[in-house]
Amino acid sequence: MAEMTLQISDERVDTLPVANAQVSDLDLDAVARHIKGAVETGRYDGGQTEPELFLREMRCLVEHEGRVTPSMSGLLVFGRRPQAFLEHTDIALAHFPGTVGDLTDEPLHFARYGGTLIQQIDEVEKYLWSNTRRGIKVEGGPQREERPEYPRGALRELTANAVTHRDYNRVGARTQISMFMDRIEWRSPGGLPKDITPENILHSGSHARNPIIAQLLFQSGYIEAFGMGLRTVFSLLKQHNLPTLGLRDTGAALIVTMRGPDAPNLVTLTPPRRVLLELARRLGEITLEQAINASSDRARRTVQADLKYLVEHHFLRTQGQSRDRRYLLAEDTDSYPLLSAPWTPNT
Repeated sequence: MAEMTLQISDERVDTLPVANAQVSDLDLDAVARHIKGAVETGRYDGGQTEPELFLREMRCLVEHEGRVTPSMSGLLVFGRRPQAFLEHTDIALAHFPGTVGDLTDEPLHFARYGGTLIQQIDEVEKYLWSNTRRGIKVEGGPQREERPEYPRGALRELTANAVTHRDYNRVGARTQISMFMDRIEWRSPGGLPKDITPENILHSGSHARNPIIAQLLFQSGYIEAFGMGLRTVFSLLKQHNLPTLGLRDTGAALIVTMRGPDAPNLVTLTPPRRVLLELARRLGEITLEQAINASSDRARRTVQADLKYLVEHHFLRTQGQSRDRRYLLAEDTDSYPLLSAPWTPNT
C-alpha cells in the first residue's frame, strides 16, 4: 500500500493535495460519465466537458510542488484505488444479532467497504436493505402490502450523509455503521460543524464540511442540495410511523440513530422456515416428508424443529397424530399483523 500523506492545514481538507498520487490514479472514464449524467439531470451547467478540465474546475486536481496532483475529493469520488492513499476513508460495518453490540456479542457480519464514496454508498445500502426485515401488512382483506422495517431512501441518505460530511482530517478514524435488531447507528468522525447542534440542524441552512465532495455527490444524484437530505429522512420516518431520528454530537463524532418499528408482533423467520411456510401456503397442507424434501440440505431433526417452531408461533397448526400428522396454515396466519422476511444476514 502506498504511503498516505495529507497536507494538513486550516484549508478545507477535501481540496488538499494527496502526496504521491498522480492523475493516472483517477478514472477519467468515470469522470466523463459523471459529467454526462450531471448535465443530463441539470445538476451541472456543462461549463467543462473535458474530464481533466472539469477536475481542475472542481479542484479535484490541484497544483502541488510544481505538478498537478489529485486532491482528496478527486481520489474519493473518482479514484481507482482511493484507500491505497487514504486508508482511513472506508466504512466499517458491523451487524449484531441483539441490541447491545458489546465485546461479548459476536457480529453476524463485519466488513470494510472501500472504493470510491459512490461505491461505498451503493454497497452499504445494498447490505442494509438486504438485511432489513420486510413485513406483510394485511389491510382487512386479500390485499397485501409489503412494509419494510426501514425506508430504503433513509438508509441511502444517512449513509451518503455520513461519508459526505465527516471530518477527513481525523486520520485513522473511520465512518462506522452498526446494525442491531432494533436500530441502525451511523457514527461519523468529527461531530457537527461550529454553531450547528442537533437541535438547530434542520433550521441552520447548508453547512458542508467538505463542499467539493458534497457538490460532486449532488451532481451524481447521491445527495440533495441545501441540507435537504436530513429533512428527507425525517419526512420518510414520519410517513412510516417510525420514531424520530436520534442525533448525538460527542465532539469526536456525530452519532445518528434510526430506530425500527416498535412492533411486538414482528416475528423473525429464517429462510428455511419461510420456505416451509410458503410451501404450506401454496399446497394448503404439508407432511413431514414433504417438508424434508423441500429442505434437501437439512437434517430430518432440524426440519422437525422448524415445523415445531412454526406451530408454536402460530404460523402452522397440526391435524392427525404421528405419521399421519399434517401441517396446515394456522387460522389467523393470513391476518397476522406483520410477517417478517428472512433475518439471516447476507454476506
